[in-house]
Amino acid sequence: MKIVIASNAFKGSLSAKDACEAIERGFNESLLMPETESFPIADGGDGTLDVWSEYFNGELIKVETQDALGRPMVAEIAELPQKKFLIEMAEASGIKHLKKEELDVTRASSFGTGQLIKAALENGAVEIILGLGGSATVDAGLGMLQALGVILSDAEGQPLGNTANPLMQVTDLDFASLDKRFKKVKFTLLCDVDNPLLGPNGAAAVFAPQKGASATMVKKLEARFESLNQLLKARIGKDYGHAAHGGAAGGISYILMAMGKAAVVQGVDYLLHLIGFRKSLEGASFLITGEGSLDGQTLGGKGPSGVAKLAADCGVPTIALAGKIENEVALNKLFAAVFPISNGAADLRFLMKNTSADLERTSRQIGNLLYASKSNFWEAG
Repeated sequence: MKIVIASNAFKGSLSAKDACEAIERGFNESLLMPETESFPIADGGDGTLDVWSEYFNGELIKVETQDALGRPMVAEIAELPQKKFLIEMAEASGIKHLKKEELDVTRASSFGTGQLIKAALENGAVEIILGLGGSATVDAGLGMLQALGVILSDAEGQPLGNTANPLMQVTDLDFASLDKRFKKVKFTLLCDVDNPLLGPNGAAAVFAPQKGASATMVKKLEARFESLNQLLKARIGKDYGHAAHGGAAGGISYILMAMGKAAVVQGVDYLLHLIGFRKSLEGASFLITGEGSLDGQTLGGKGPSGVAKLAADCGVPTIALAGKIENEVALNKLFAAVFPISNGAADLRFLMKNTSADLERTSRQIGNLLYASKSNFWEAG
């Protein structure tokens, strides 16, 4: 029996590669002892840099930058063949760098991501592949533009600083000093959501609360997005406020669309296409995937749903493993089965520390179950 393993990272616990290895160990220890093939996956969020670097021989480059709150830090970008660069927004502007009590959408800026883009340009980038998941910002990418030379002004015509969310005060944008190399480079955005910038399904309403915004602040952000959209619409003659994907990463996708720089792709689908994943499903009996949390949002384009849909096209059923499972009814429409990996009640810290062992144990038991279902188990035992 051939089993293909394609897991996402278990955020805060295991990289995608380590998760795949734990699952593979479990199946190899089982009575089934199947043929296995392993593919770490990423959808544009945390872990994308590592996964792409592994597949495409990326050279990691350290960059002095700042986090979403303006604190100095060092992040990495990956130089891929043919002067393509992979940048993970979460590396600089990620929510993973902030404590829960530090979440503040009025302060968080994408300036650090702009510095990573500038570093790629300085290294001769002809294409920038930008992973949009895991950001702490809701600034429509204005901080990113500041890092690339765009002057943002307030109502009194004064330039804005780069240590707070510029969306809250901007009334004008001056593109005259925009890095000229930015205009020449191609952008490919790895995105796992189709939310627009504006409206009840937009960046403020859906993503800002996840980044610390109150209901009152969501309304303020929506009003600021409306003002920005009117300003840009007057400049470029087009309205991207309700364009699909514009709300990704707090609206950074919107600003790149408005500047004519956004080729948006589903992050996991694009990766699977590039690595020829479909061919690896030939002759497979099952696909095993996993992620820290599986819920209704998983079906919107996250890594596990991407591999499961491709597997379904090839007639291969998918079994999903997760630390936390919500909305099982919806998940069962895509996955043949979903299994929580925790072994009894425990606090979150303990569970995250034991993710590898739990994945290995659960996979071993699934392997034993599949062995029993395909053989005369009781006579064999």
